[in-house]
Amino acid sequence: MGAALEQSTNDKDWEPLEFFSKKFLPAQINYSTYDRELTAIYYAIKFFRPWIEENAEVDIRTDHKPLIYAFAQKSDKASPRQLRQLNLIGQFTIKISYIQGQENIVADSLSRIDALRIPSIINFEELAKTQLEDEELNGLLKDNQSPLKLQKLTFGPDHQALYCNVSAHSFQQN
Repeated sequence: MGAALEQSTNDKDWEPLEFFSKKFLPAQINYSTYDRELTAIYYAIKFFRPWIEENAEVDIRTDHKPLIYAFAQKSDKASPRQLRQLNLIGQFTIKISYIQGQENIVADSLSRIDALRIPSIINFEELAKTQLEDEELNGLLKDNQSPLKLQKLTFGPDHQALYCNVSAHSFQQN
């Protein structure tokens, strides 16, 4: 599953702010398409929660058209799991709009992230040095009110320590 948190920069352009990608659990793979898509939205909302809690308007865009009617269905037609998921999603928005699959490039790519096995050529030492000099990161480290939970994790063959956002408790480390 994959999702992108984006901000509208004008009437038709969107700027990505954060990305989310997660593998379905074995049992979730057997869900119907509707339930897999709803589950993906549920996990994305949980992940993006620190960023969207203060937002005035959240619009979920999906390429699975039946989801646009999720909040219009009668509750007795939904399973307990669907009701729990819709309850959390509904705390932030009931606006789910349809976007054609070919226009949903970012989320579609993130949901297939395992197919993109690209060799890592990241210079972790240089990245750590850059983080030390980054004014915005240093400000966030001093800000006790930030929704981000920054923690040092080690990466690469030399176990280079880098600051990472672990507020969603979902991160990948090699």
